[in-house]
Amino acid sequence: VGLGVLPVAPALAVRQSKEELMTQAKVIQKEVKQLTDGAVMAEADWETKDRLEAQREYNALQSILKGGQLSQLRGTCFHLYRDHIVNAAQYKQAEKAYKDMLVRVEKLNLLLLKASRDELKSFEEIKAIQPALKSFSEQLDVFVGVVETAFETA
Repeated sequence: VGLGVLPVAPALAVRQSKEELMTQAKVIQKEVKQLTDGAVMAEADWETKDRLEAQREYNALQSILKGGQLSQLRGTCFHLYRDHIVNAAQYKQAEKAYKDMLVRVEKLNLLLLKASRDELKSFEEIKAIQPALKSFSEQLDVFVGVVETAFETA
């Protein structure tokens, strides 16, 4: 049996331009803003004792957070600052904003997951979701602003 040696295919790493990544980041920002409406509806359902419907809505919100354009959040934002910011001070600022954003999105994800499993028992716990969503949204806006500033001054 003769086995020929086949050449190894090179890894095809496609580096996206900063313009493409910024466009994706803007779409992600819009999707995050739309999550707020869903969170308001789910909270209202929970408050009126329609818990099963609220669980479904929180499950849908959590799925949106982990799917669609939002699933590209980490990669898009990571490559925005990692591949395209060359100024050391701006790089550090963007890296910090990115890490802060990840902490906030993970907190939001955990709250939505618990709400979808009916693990949040008090209305006070449910009411923590909207501020967590707002905090994440604001930090995403901070990150995008830092990156935009870095690109304008480059």
